Amino acid sequence: MAPQFSLRRLFSHAAEFLSQVPISPSSGSTSLTPYKPLTSAPSCPIDGPTSCLSTPDDGASCCFVAPSGRMLLTQFWDQQVHAGGSERDWTVHGLWPDLCDGSYKAFCGMTPHLNNITEILVDQGHEALVKQMNRYWVAA
Repeated sequence: MAPQFSLRRLFSHAAEFLSQVPISPSSGSTSLTPYKPLTSAPSCPIDGPTSCLSTPDDGASCCFVAPSGRMLLTQFWDQQVHAGGSERDWTVHGLWPDLCDGSYKAFCGMTPHLNNITEILVDQGHEALVKQMNRYWVAA
């Protein structure tokens, strides 16, 4: 039987990946409790504000990603099936730090700028990755 995937499971894994260790130095406590989903560790409310102050009011960093505040995740469920995909496929469009005013930095720097990524990946033996990218990250 194929493994079952859900948004809850995806966010649980994403939460483990984006641990609650501050990104920048803080004057707060030196001992931090990492976030462990479905345990008694601190967690953030599901109905929290869509943006935040540049520093947490109460000094707690559990629900705060410094210096931005929160993370913005965007997903796509395409109405039309993409090349080689199926009706059950979906992709993560991006994960960005929110700048606490509802905005976010939209682009990375343009250097280095490479136009031959597919060729580089194939030359390095990553044909399977190229195949997966052609299925899920179709450039229009």
